[in-house]
Amino acid sequence: MCNATSLPVPVPTEFLEKLAVVSTDMKLEPELFEKLTPFTVYGFDMFSAGKSSFKTGAMIGIPSNLYYKTPKDIDKKNIMVGNKSVNWTSSEGLLLESALLMSESAKKFALAREIASTSSYHVPFQTTLNGVAVFLYMYLSSTFNKKAKLMSRPVKIRVMLYTLLGSMIFTVWLLVRDVANVYHEKSCDKVAGSINEEYARGAVEYYTKILQRNVALRSLLGPDGAKIFTPIGNDSLVFRTKHEPYTARRDASTVQLEKFTPRVADGSQ
Repeated sequence: MCNATSLPVPVPTEFLEKLAVVSTDMKLEPELFEKLTPFTVYGFDMFSAGKSSFKTGAMIGIPSNLYYKTPKDIDKKNIMVGNKSVNWTSSEGLLLESALLMSESAKKFALAREIASTSSYHVPFQTTLNGVAVFLYMYLSSTFNKKAKLMSRPVKIRVMLYTLLGSMIFTVWLLVRDVANVYHEKSCDKVAGSINEEYARGAVEYYTKILQRNVALRSLLGPDGAKIFTPIGNDSLVFRTKHEPYTARRDASTVQLEKFTPRVADGSQ
């Protein structure tokens, strides 16, 4: 959909230092920090894979736009949306330009969120869930074969049963997977946003920028954009909730920020 660069981009030393600062703020154990491998990821979204406590460690993908500090840093010539160059003087182009530039607080929150992700039990849970689904399918198939003596029946009957059973288990697997993913995202947001007021403020800004970016991309992509994003910038979903809506994540981050900045009573100084 969009490409931030056509060639691999090394992670700047300054950003590696920022990652170290964030890990310190999160009180991450040094041996776990050493197992984190940062790299520049394709596109504009953060990415993480693995678990830092595993022997293989974890990887954190950082989009190149987080390296930008001013509009001059944006690699406008190489940024393509829908395989087309962006008209940066249009309203959509200006909105995208603004969305790609984030404060230090927003960048630190984004890093903290991914560190929290690699420190969670999400990967082991998903691995276990996959194994359970496969085992359940094989066990139930074998049980039905024995109980109904399906091996002595026409192949069509067995195929129909296996298909029905597989569809049911696959549907349950998707449901549990999506619920777990939403819970995981909420948990990581909460961990990263609760470090201190700077991170909480960064969380609000980060999701506000994500929504702005998606609104710009929706317009720049034309008819295809409406299929991917809603008018307010959330992912366009029909049957599944693969991720927590960005508006919900922004609103939850706002509530988190208010805990650090209590409101002053009306009429008081």
